[in-house]
Amino acid sequence: MQLKRLIVGCLIWSWMCPASLAAEREEVRRYLDTAKAHIRQHHYEEALQDFEQALKRDPENGRANSGMGNVYAALKQCEKGVPYLEKALAVDGNDETAIFGLGACYMDLQQHEKAIPYLMRIVKMRPDYVKASEILAVAYVRRGVVYGRQGHNGQAREAIQSALALFEKIGNTTRADEVKQMLKDIPE
Repeated sequence: MQLKRLIVGCLIWSWMCPASLAAEREEVRRYLDTAKAHIRQHHYEEALQDFEQALKRDPENGRANSGMGNVYAALKQCEKGVPYLEKALAVDGNDETAIFGLGACYMDLQQHEKAIPYLMRIVKMRPDYVKASEILAVAYVRRGVVYGRQGHNGQAREAIQSALALFEKIGNTTRADEVKQMLKDIPE
């Protein structure tokens, strides 16, 4: 008798499962849409709540993880955002918002060496993305300063030249002029 109940229960579950999965996916989509609307209105705390609800229903959802991480970044809480952004990239290795978010977060956390590969990647994916190029240039400047302090003048010069090329590419002449002066100050 128990076997019969088990089989009947499994059959009922298998008939209901596609509908319940579709309903759950729809619910996750609604939470993501609501979070997006909250972000547009700069209601970040509400967006976090929506992303949390989406992740309760689908912890592997790349959009929800990326959104959660980027909202934490917007709130200047990058230490909380990085794990979500990393998970988003694990789900979709080409998630541009997660790639940029990780680069920006690592810069915010003063970890420019970790930031550079992500920023280089997003600049390569989207060469027209001025903000990413600008942040990457700043990362190169920071790298150059560190190398300069360590007495690695050749590497410092190389990093500063990379920053200069990016500032010139995006048309930021003020920063380009500052970086040119930095290059002059690096001993041969």
